[in-house]
Amino acid sequence: MSKWSDQVDEEREMKMEKFVQVAKEICGRLKEEGFWADFIDPCSGTPYYGNHTNSTMFETDEKFRSLGFQIEDLGCCKVILHPVYGKNVFVGCILTNASKTSIVFEEIFEDMLYWGEDDSSV
Repeated sequence: MSKWSDQVDEEREMKMEKFVQVAKEICGRLKEEGFWADFIDPCSGTPYYGNHTNSTMFETDEKFRSLGFQIEDLGCCKVILHPVYGKNVFVGCILTNASKTSIVFEEIFEDMLYWGEDDSSV
């Protein structure tokens, strides 16, 4: 999203709402299995479930560089670049203490593929 318009603003709002919906579902599933899970609220840049903090992590935060993203400074704003999809992305951040090899991840990803059949915006 390197150009700004009303259409881009509307798309961004829809993506943020969808991310929050999906992140709540994923965190809920992880918590049901006994894991800790939270996500960064894209509106505030702070943990959704965690204690309030003055520390934020917005989508163009330099911390995303350590996760393989690039941050491009356009002068008027910053843009995050995905290694595969470039600037055409919405990045959300979910955190957990579950191992990436946990069976719950496999189940969640299978369900997400199913969700995608009904809603292409997942």
